[in-house]
Parts: sequence; structure tokens; C-alpha cells
Amino acid sequence: MAAVSVYCLAYNHEKYIGMALEGMVRQKTDFDFEVIVHDDASTDATAAIIREYALKFPAIIKPVCQTENQWSKGVSIVETHIRPRVTGRYMAICEGDDYWTDPCKLQKQYDYMEAHPDCTFCFTNAVIRNEEARTRRTFIPYSKKDAGQFDPRRQDYDLRDFHRLTFIPTASFFFRTECYDALMKAGIRHCPTDDLRLRLFVTSQGYAHFINEETCVYREGGSGSMMSGWKKQDRRQKEIDAKRNCGMLLDLDQYTDYTWHRGLLPFMATSGAGMLENASLRELINNPVYREIFSTMKTDRKIKTLIKAAMSGHSGRHGSIKPNDSFRKKGTL
Repeated sequence: MAAVSVYCLAYNHEKYIGMALEGMVRQKTDFDFEVIVHDDASTDATAAIIREYALKFPAIIKPVCQTENQWSKGVSIVETHIRPRVTGRYMAICEGDDYWTDPCKLQKQYDYMEAHPDCTFCFTNAVIRNEEARTRRTFIPYSKKDAGQFDPRRQDYDLRDFHRLTFIPTASFFFRTECYDALMKAGIRHCPTDDLRLRLFVTSQGYAHFINEETCVYREGGSGSMMSGWKKQDRRQKEIDAKRNCGMLLDLDQYTDYTWHRGLLPFMATSGAGMLENASLRELINNPVYREIFSTMKTDRKIKTLIKAAMSGHSGRHGSIKPNDSFRKKGTL
């Protein structure tokens, strides 16, 4: 059995998968680890490259190559195809188009988690490599807003203030398998940003530790990247996705008995910006969820939202967040 199970999701990543796998097999550890690589029926040479690495490193690389695309069928790949193969008490992630640069990445995270049993999630800094602009920059802090509230000396976070880091690199995720299992049983809805769902839930079970070292590279702007997909979405799709994200946050708030209510509100406001973009004035006034999201927005955003709502004839064709989904203000943190 491995102590750490890494999972890698790949689809049409023939240009990148070799570098991703190299970064994993080069890890220097004093424990056993495995890499479960899932290819979702790629139409290029991705699966062939994965099989080559499995032949070279049979003790580490465990391929799962599909003949039919699972994502298009609505299958939860990690729950259905990855988790049943996991043997480690810890899990880590590296997508097929990202890669690790620090050969001691896993060891550093493992050592911290072993020494701190209350810590449930560990992440590091990274480099963002933009494939289109051919630029590189540090991942955390991700935006100007994050930079204004980021303390580089801070290492530990809980859900009271995790919103200070809008995005963190998925390729740095390291967490306890038992927490992932708890998430599978919690009944919290999936959403377009399932990495956010994962990190918030796992952190809610303890706390998150940040290692401010650039241990990996996140590719931005490449074909198939998440950020590129978001930029190409139309307003309606952004609204639908925002509502699904808000639904996930409502579920998490209820699951944690509203303990982290105030800490989740900023995430709700971020998702709400897309959700309320096409809301009607009636929805803003009558829907308690919308009202609370609106109350967390900055003044300039409120003005823009009100103007759009007043001018819009939109009547919530894609479904509103229902009033009985609204937050209860029990939480004090």
C-alpha cells in the first residue's frame, strides 16, 4: 500500500502529459506513493504516453484508460474511477497539463501533515505559465485584490479567512483521504469549480497549511485549460454555472451548521456576481439569497447590478436559487 495516492486527470494532453508524469516519478520520498492516471478517451496520443510511463515505472504509474469519454456522460471521474483505486491515507492532485518542479514537494507536505494531525489540507505556491502570452508569474497572490489582503508570512487558514486567497493551484493540493471520503458522503452538490468544493470542505474538517514555495506550474491559456473555457463562456452559461457554485456553497454552509457563514459569504459574492448579472429587479427584492449576496457586494458592483436588473426583462428562465436555500445567520465566525 502507498502512503500517498496522486491522481492525474488527462484528456488530449499529448503535448503536456510527459512533463506532468516526469514531475511525479522524480519525487524523492521516504514513503511509497502511487500515481493513478486517468485518460478520458483522448483522441490524440495521451493514452499511449501514459502506457509508456506505466511500463517504465510500474510500481508508481497506475493507468486508467477509457474507451468512451466519461465526462461527457456526467460521470464523476474521481469518485467513480479514482477513489476505488486509492490506497494511500493522503491524496494529491496534478492535472495532465500541469507539472511539479520541486522533487521534494510530496515529502514536504507529507512531513507537515504527519506532524500536525489536525491539519486536513496542505497547499503550496506555484508559477502560472501562460501558453498564449508566453509569460510566467507567481500564482499566489492571484489577483490585485488578493495581493491587497495577502500576508506572505501567514501559513495557516480556516474558513473564516480562506476567501483571502481567491484561487490556489490545484497541482499543489494535498489532503487526507478520510476527508475526501467524508465529502463523498456529505451530499454537497457538484459544481463547475469542484476544486473549490474540495478545498473548502476538506479545510472545514480541520485547517489548511500554506507552504509559500513554488513547487509546481499551472498552465493558463493552453487548449483545454479551465481558465480558457471560462473566458469563452457566454453570459447565460456563466449565470448557470454561478448558480451551481452558489448551490454548492449553500450545501456546505448547511452541512457545517453555519459555523463558517461569514467566511463563505465572500465566495458567495464572487459567484453571485455572475448569478445576479441577469437577475430581475423582482428577484433582487424578493429572493432572500439574492438579497444577502447583493449586500456583500461593493458599491460599484451594486450600482451596476441594479441598473442591469432595472433594464432587464429577465425572469429567471434558468432557475433561481430558491428562498428555502437561503443562509441562516447562526454562524459567528
